[in-house]
Amino acid sequence: MNIDGVSGGVSGLPESFLSQVAQTDGDYLDQVAEHKVPRACDSIWIFFQGKSIRLAFISFGKESELKRVYEYAISNDFFVNNLVNNAGFGDRCDFKDMDIDFQLKMVNVNCNALLYFTRVFLTDMLKNNEGHIINVGSMAGFVPGPYMCTYHATKAFVLN
Repeated sequence: MNIDGVSGGVSGLPESFLSQVAQTDGDYLDQVAEHKVPRACDSIWIFFQGKSIRLAFISFGKESELKRVYEYAISNDFFVNNLVNNAGFGDRCDFKDMDIDFQLKMVNVNCNALLYFTRVFLTDMLKNNEGHIINVGSMAGFVPGPYMCTYHATKAFVLN
């Protein structure tokens, strides 16, 4: 089944979107039906085909979660022919005060998730001779930024 795959951040999802999703007849993963996003999750994966929406709230900071999304697509016979890599987040603080674990997670979400999804879904796109990939970056990728060096570096990764 041809399907669109979109990654994004949970914190940017408006309540109106979640309410609209609840009115569809799509399938739901995790706690979407109750509009409860697990605290450990920072990202969302949306599979969209017509009016059917399937959501997964996950953490793109973990390689196992990236693999879970891909395995879910394959096990449901989804051909992701339109991929939008839009997940990402930033932080603002002086470099000497940065939480290194948080910065490493930012690199995982902003760079590694994009790299992983692009690579694994590209194989089927090439095999089927169809597909589109959009990697969403930021103006921050063009210039260095004060107090946001890791974020700007990850967005430069997306652009290059």
